[in-house]
Amino acid sequence: MQERETVISNLTESLSKAELQLTLSVEDFKKEVENLRESLTQSEEERDKYLALSEKQHTQHERAIESTQVRLQERIDELEEQMEEKEQQL
Repeated sequence: MQERETVISNLTESLSKAELQLTLSVEDFKKEVENLRESLTQSEEERDKYLALSEKQHTQHERAIESTQVRLQERIDELEEQMEEKEQQL
């Protein structure tokens, strides 16, 4: 009878240990999932910052190009006027 109680006690203890390990494994899993979610959120934020910066830089480059085009066109117009004046002088 005592042997049976010992076996049951050992089985109960083993079951408790297994449940504790399973609980710890589930907790570790939950922590890992949470860490991965945080990493994903951070990477999405970084991506959004990069895209916003990239968009801002793109807009700045467009403005710079447009400004350069305007200046070049103005210079071309000036040179054409000067050329016409010189042609008329000849």
